Amino acid sequence: MSIRSILFVLSVFFLVTACESVEGEGGTSSISGKVFVRDFDNDGELIDEYYAGEWAVYIVYGEDTVYGDKMDTHFDGTYRFSGLYPGNYTIYSYSKCESCPGEVEVVSVDVTLERSTTLDLDDLVVKD
Repeated sequence: MSIRSILFVLSVFFLVTACESVEGEGGTSSISGKVFVRDFDNDGELIDEYYAGEWAVYIVYGEDTVYGDKMDTHFDGTYRFSGLYPGNYTIYSYSKCESCPGEVEVVSVDVTLERSTTLDLDDLVVKD
């Protein structure tokens, strides 16, 4: 095999591996939704329901063990993570839970994005 052939094979290999994308930022897909709060009093009675502004929402890329990005919802409870590659993602937020350790629990949804997808999720329903 000539040096020219070896260089060609290596060039093709590097091009193919460089174009391979994993979950995360840099693509053309997006995930959006809203955070809906159910507010209870100390007796467990529902006192209010609303879409939450300035509520923290997190995204985990693929099988990562920590979140990749965090954002606060807009005044109407909406959030959007844009510029994502196809792959698997977890969207989550925290909800009040008096019987849970630390009095919070995770409310999450796992999703798979296809190429150039805009995915609109059902509401993340949390307690406050």
